[in-house]
Amino acid sequence: MRIAVMTYSIGQQGARYTADDYIPLIAASGAQGINWVGCCGRNPKELRRRSLDAGLEPSCYTFAIEKLSFKPGDWHAEIHKHFDEAAALEVPRVMTVPIPPKNVTDMDENRRIWHGVIEEMLELSRQSGIVLTIENFQGKGSAFVTSDELAETGKAFPELRFTYDAGNAATGGEAADHGPRLLGEKIEYVHFKDYTRCLEGEHSGDHRLLHGRDGGFYYPAVLGKGSLDLAASLKALQAIGYDDWLDVEYEGAEPAADEGIIAGVKWLRNQLEI
Repeated sequence: MRIAVMTYSIGQQGARYTADDYIPLIAASGAQGINWVGCCGRNPKELRRRSLDAGLEPSCYTFAIEKLSFKPGDWHAEIHKHFDEAAALEVPRVMTVPIPPKNVTDMDENRRIWHGVIEEMLELSRQSGIVLTIENFQGKGSAFVTSDELAETGKAFPELRFTYDAGNAATGGEAADHGPRLLGEKIEYVHFKDYTRCLEGEHSGDHRLLHGRDGGFYYPAVLGKGSLDLAASLKALQAIGYDDWLDVEYEGAEPAADEGIIAGVKWLRNQLEI
């Protein structure tokens, strides 16, 4: 297995960093890959060249469909743009973040809409040769938090592959080994993030506080420093023969992102005994 870092781990800290910091900070962490969340308005071919020059393989291209989930607009044109950028980056896979559609609160309607989006994106996947994945996204309103929900959608779309997020699965009340056993060879990519379980009143007003599908409350932690049994998740992935990228995510406010991702990569390397 190889270790990558998602650029959002740095970008989520706002003005503390700029997009120019992503490559050098991720390279300094000891990671071998970089998961680009969009291209930050930069030329994707140039980003690929700079990534490779720093010893980082572009492992995935991740995107949210903003004009579906946040503001009105032509989301059909938006997904075409993302696939074009992914092709220019020459990544083997993309991951769409299944954020609930704007103003949709009914879970069945949420999934119905997303199934239509997936169907359209699979056609772009066929045309481009880039594998389409969705993740089990955290939060009470998400259509896909648990591995069971991913697997059910997978029955409707046999070509669809999954980015398994061990941290998000835990916030759905899922056992550490359940997702790998259930999803098996359909796992195309893996995210590792950590949370500390907390009380509802803790971190009041902080947008990072997560209300999990299991009813619990979670606050982002440095990988290996939180409450989740991620070591068990890793062992479960090894048991099914998964041997591809492990993607470090860090969503906390403190420590700074560069410290957080260095610690996360170190924890994963120790678990893998590299």
